Amino acid sequence: MMLKNYGKLLLDFVASLDVPYFYEPSFKLTAGSLLSDRYLLILYLPALKMGKQQLIYRLASLLNMPTAYRDVISEQVLGVRELLISFDGQDDTSVCKFYVENKISSVGSETQQAFKAFKWQLDSPNVRMIDHYYLPPVTSRADILSGIKRLSGGRETQGLNAVKALFSLSAELTLTELFYMEVEGQTDEGSDAQGRSSYDLRFYDAEIELHKVMPVITSIATYFAVPEAAIEQLLAADKNKHFGHLSSGIGRDGKEFVTFYYGVQAA
Repeated sequence: MMLKNYGKLLLDFVASLDVPYFYEPSFKLTAGSLLSDRYLLILYLPALKMGKQQLIYRLASLLNMPTAYRDVISEQVLGVRELLISFDGQDDTSVCKFYVENKISSVGSETQQAFKAFKWQLDSPNVRMIDHYYLPPVTSRADILSGIKRLSGGRETQGLNAVKALFSLSAELTLTELFYMEVEGQTDEGSDAQGRSSYDLRFYDAEIELHKVMPVITSIATYFAVPEAAIEQLLAADKNKHFGHLSSGIGRDGKEFVTFYYGVQAA
């Protein structure tokens, strides 16, 4: 049985909508593995020629979305201007995630929820979870490093080392520009998925070209036993694009991962 190419189906469908959107590629490193069939889409919903709920129902049909998610997202999307959709291609365990943005006030002393993300396996939709993205109150880069270490159970992880190196390349960025989020993955009732903890840290405003981040990337690849040649081949045409943000933490399998996003562009 031939598996559906959900990644191409999603891109083709979004292109057919004739609305402005952004496309951002990424790659994920974990033990012995380089996953590069991954991207994030940001759709500008006010330009839609159909209703927002109709859009969600059509996407739900295309992407084998759990019915409960379809109904919740179609209601929550009414009040937002943008819809974020990520695709993570992994053969028969490809994953899709819809992010619904929450309104936040200026960052202060209280933790605020920035996004609620609905995630499921495309060919096994009973494997699903809801990720909550929080903006914690941080007053220094040291606070960010402490949060990362806490999320990693106190370990000196590859993600933590990467953030330290990236801080050196982006010394001028303010805490607001860094936009540090912590992610709590909660298993949905009746799901077969396991929870996870992770974080996301943005670096686009530093305008760091990807080739300047290559030593960080190749060091992590070496640790995870991913050949440097595979990284070079993947990024050969993209090294002058800007590094975007880093996501890392402990996955559902209990193993560390580090994901690099880069080169966001209007499509």
